[in-house]
Amino acid sequence: MFSLLEGQMQNEQRVSRIIAKMLVILSDIIQQGYAMLCRISLKAVALNVLKVVIIIYLGVEEVFKISKSLKKRLDPDFDNSREWALQAYAILKKQHAKEKEAEGIEN
Repeated sequence: MFSLLEGQMQNEQRVSRIIAKMLVILSDIIQQGYAMLCRISLKAVALNVLKVVIIIYLGVEEVFKISKSLKKRLDPDFDNSREWALQAYAILKKQHAKEKEAEGIEN
Protein backbone atom coordinates (compact mmCIF):
# COMPACT_ATOMS: atom_id res chain seq x y z
CA MET A 1 0.00 0.00 0.00
CA PHE A 2 2.88 2.31 0.77
CA SER A 3 4.32 1.68 -2.67
CA LEU A 4 0.95 2.45 -4.21
CA LEU A 5 0.83 5.83 -2.47
CA GLU A 6 4.43 6.46 -3.47
CA GLY A 7 3.54 5.70 -7.09
CA GLN A 8 0.58 8.04 -6.99
CA MET A 9 2.75 10.82 -5.56
CA GLN A 10 5.33 10.28 -8.28
CA ASN A 11 2.59 10.39 -10.91
CA GLU A 12 1.18 13.57 -9.39
CA GLN A 13 4.66 15.13 -9.37
CA ARG A 14 5.16 14.17 -13.02
CA VAL A 15 1.75 15.60 -13.91
CA SER A 16 2.51 18.80 -12.01
CA ARG A 17 5.91 19.10 -13.81
CA ILE A 18 4.18 18.52 -17.14
CA ILE A 19 1.55 21.13 -16.28
CA ALA A 20 4.28 23.60 -15.22
CA LYS A 21 6.13 23.03 -18.51
CA MET A 22 2.88 23.48 -20.44
CA LEU A 23 2.20 26.73 -18.58
CA VAL A 24 5.70 27.98 -19.43
CA ILE A 25 5.18 27.06 -23.08
CA LEU A 26 1.73 28.64 -23.08
CA SER A 27 3.05 31.88 -21.53
CA ASP A 28 5.81 31.98 -24.18
CA ILE A 29 3.21 31.53 -26.91
CA ILE A 30 1.07 34.29 -25.39
CA GLN A 31 4.08 36.64 -25.15
CA GLN A 32 5.08 35.93 -28.75
CA GLY A 33 1.51 36.41 -29.90
CA TYR A 34 1.28 39.71 -28.01
CA ALA A 35 4.58 40.87 -29.49
CA MET A 36 3.37 39.90 -32.95
CA LEU A 37 0.06 41.66 -32.31
CA CYS A 38 1.93 44.80 -31.21
CA ARG A 39 4.03 44.70 -34.36
CA ILE A 40 0.91 44.19 -36.46
CA SER A 41 -0.95 46.99 -34.69
CA LEU A 42 2.06 49.32 -35.06
CA LYS A 43 2.17 48.49 -38.75
CA ALA A 44 -1.57 49.12 -39.01
CA VAL A 45 -1.26 52.47 -37.23
CA ALA A 46 1.67 53.47 -39.46
CA LEU A 47 -0.29 52.44 -42.54
CA ASN A 48 -3.34 54.44 -41.44
CA VAL A 49 -1.20 57.51 -40.72
CA LEU A 50 0.37 57.15 -44.16
CA LYS A 51 -3.09 56.93 -45.73
CA VAL A 52 -4.17 60.13 -43.96
CA VAL A 53 -1.02 61.96 -45.08
CA ILE A 54 -1.57 60.85 -48.68
CA ILE A 55 -5.22 61.95 -48.57
CA ILE A 56 -4.23 65.37 -47.17
CA TYR A 57 -1.53 65.75 -49.84
CA LEU A 58 -3.94 64.83 -52.63
CA GLY A 59 -6.54 67.22 -51.21
CA VAL A 60 -4.06 70.11 -51.11
CA GLU A 61 -2.89 69.29 -54.62
CA GLU A 62 -6.51 69.29 -55.81
CA VAL A 63 -7.13 72.69 -54.18
CA PHE A 64 -4.13 74.11 -56.04
CA LYS A 65 -5.41 72.68 -59.32
CA ILE A 66 -8.83 74.22 -58.72
CA SER A 67 -7.31 77.58 -57.81
CA LYS A 68 -5.20 77.57 -60.99
CA SER A 69 -8.25 76.71 -63.06
CA LEU A 70 -10.30 79.47 -61.43
CA LYS A 71 -7.48 81.95 -61.96
CA LYS A 72 -7.34 81.08 -65.67
CA ARG A 73 -11.11 81.41 -66.03
CA LEU A 74 -11.38 84.62 -64.02
CA ASP A 75 -8.34 86.38 -65.52
CA PRO A 76 -10.28 87.77 -68.51
CA ASP A 77 -12.88 89.18 -66.10
CA PHE A 78 -10.12 90.81 -64.06
CA ASP A 79 -8.63 92.27 -67.24
CA ASN A 80 -12.03 93.77 -68.13
CA SER A 81 -12.40 95.19 -64.63
CA ARG A 82 -8.88 96.62 -64.79
CA GLU A 83 -9.65 98.30 -68.09
CA TRP A 84 -12.90 99.69 -66.70
CA ALA A 85 -11.11 100.90 -63.55
CA LEU A 86 -8.38 102.58 -65.63
CA GLN A 87 -10.99 104.31 -67.79
CA ALA A 88 -12.97 105.44 -64.75
CA TYR A 89 -9.78 106.74 -63.11
CA ALA A 90 -8.82 108.65 -66.28
CA ILE A 91 -12.29 110.23 -66.45
CA LEU A 92 -12.18 111.21 -62.77
CA LYS A 93 -8.67 112.63 -63.21
CA LYS A 94 -9.86 114.75 -66.16
CA GLN A 95 -12.88 115.97 -64.18
CA HIS A 96 -10.67 116.84 -61.21
CA ALA A 97 -8.28 118.73 -63.49
CA LYS A 98 -11.21 120.64 -65.05
CA GLU A 99 -12.53 121.51 -61.56
CA LYS A 100 -9.11 122.81 -60.51
CA GLU A 101 -8.85 124.78 -63.72
CA ALA A 102 -12.33 126.23 -63.14
CA GLU A 103 -11.38 127.23 -59.61
CA GLY A 104 -8.22 128.89 -60.94
CA ILE A 105 -10.19 130.92 -63.46
CA GLU A 106 -12.70 132.06 -60.84
CA ASN A 107 -9.95 133.30 -58.51
